[in-house]
Amino acid sequence: DITRNIRHVIIDPSVTLISERAFYDCDQLEIVEFCHGLQEIKDRAFRHCTSLTSISIPPTVRVIDDSAFRDCTSLVEVRLCGGTNNINSNNINHNNTNHPMNYFNN
Repeated sequence: DITRNIRHVIIDPSVTLISERAFYDCDQLEIVEFCHGLQEIKDRAFRHCTSLTSISIPPTVRVIDDSAFRDCTSLVEVRLCGGTNNINSNNINHNNTNHPMNYFNN
């Protein structure tokens, strides 16, 4: 089980899949560093991470399941690096009409 009060996570390069609800409700999580090698982010993996403001998805990621980042209300910047252009932006939905989401392709 993940401690819910974590603030910074570095996903090891050996990790290829982040499981469903892995960081669910980690409302103090501010920084997630994804490494090359990650291929899939499962449903609700980061749901309700309300302190997360930006993410950079490496080009090795091919699948982001529905609601993976839902209700991340502070998330305003998503960088899709390289091969991730085919990911549906609806799977990264912060549900915050006061702060529009910005997507960047690197």
